[in-house]
Amino acid sequence: MSVTIQQVNSFPVTIGTITLYLSAYQVSGGCQLREQGTADGTSAVASFWSKGAQISLSGQLAQNPENAILALDALARSHVGISFQIGDVSCQNAVLVQYSVQNDSDAISVSLTFYCPSALVPVVSSS
Repeated sequence: MSVTIQQVNSFPVTIGTITLYLSAYQVSGGCQLREQGTADGTSAVASFWSKGAQISLSGQLAQNPENAILALDALARSHVGISFQIGDVSCQNAVLVQYSVQNDSDAISVSLTFYCPSALVPVVSSS
C-alpha cells in the first residue's frame, strides 16, 4: 500500500541538520490497522506502517543550499540511521538511500528517499 500526501501549504521538517519546506511525501510499505483504546473508553482504528517502509520527501531547502547539499551527501554516504517526524508520524533509524537537487530560479528543490527499517508509528501528543 502506498499513500501520497500533497501539502497545499508547505511546512518545515528537520532531518538531521537539514531543514526543508515539505511540499509532498509518500510512504510505501505494508500498513496494519489496529484498534486502539481512547481516553473516553471507546476504541478507534489507528494505522501503523509495518517495518521496511520507504519514505520519499520533496520540498525546498530552508537554509544555505551549499551547506545542505554537503550535509545530504555526507548523510547518504554514511548510511547512518536518523530519526525525524513528519506531521504526526515518527520514523526511527531511517537511512537516506537517494537524493536529488534541482536549482529552480527562486529556490533549491530536493527530493529525498529514506528506507526506514523500523515501524513508523503515530506520534501521541500529551495534553
